[in-house]
Amino acid sequence: NSTSSTGTGTGAGTGTTGTGTTGTGTTDTGTTGTGTTGTGTTGTGTTGTGTTGTGTIGTNRVTVTFENLNTGLYSSHAYNDLAGYTFADLQPYPDKLQIYGTSNGFQSKVLHPNNWGHSIQLSKTGGGVFDLASFDHAASIWNDKIDATVTGYVANGSTRSASFLTSTKQLQTLDLGWTGLDRVVIDFAGGLNAAYGALDNFVMAS
Repeated sequence: NSTSSTGTGTGAGTGTTGTGTTGTGTTDTGTTGTGTTGTGTTGTGTTGTGTTGTGTIGTNRVTVTFENLNTGLYSSHAYNDLAGYTFADLQPYPDKLQIYGTSNGFQSKVLHPNNWGHSIQLSKTGGGVFDLASFDHAASIWNDKIDATVTGYVANGSTRSASFLTSTKQLQTLDLGWTGLDRVVIDFAGGLNAAYGALDNFVMAS
């Protein structure tokens, strides 16, 4: 009788301990991992940039000029500036950009579409939001009268708009003060004259 009781007690004790430890460990780890990832990533990304705009341009401003480029036809329809911004001719079809300078009657080197009725899109290289305080504009290489529309696409889905009109190669400043932008389109076909135009001195922050 003594031997039989000892064998049964040891078997039951070992089985209970093994099952309990394995079940608890696996469940706790799985639940904690999923909860932390979901809350952390979603919360910060959405609130930070897109929907809330104060109307105040960031303090880390940069002014993008085109003095580092050679005059003439640029090698591509898009120029990626070292400050982290991309200028692209996308509409109505991608076309190479032009760079003109003082020998063409401008005050400095300027960005210029290669064809009439095109638009220049400004965005952060690789994506992201930015602020646009202002930029300079002038008439085209032909010194013709131009009007253009400027549309800012805000990261929260809204838009902002402006326009300019000029008939001189002397640079004039368009003050905007737009914040939280995804991209900006300067459309030379947006006004009455589907012409060209020159651009320079983009003041931005991100």
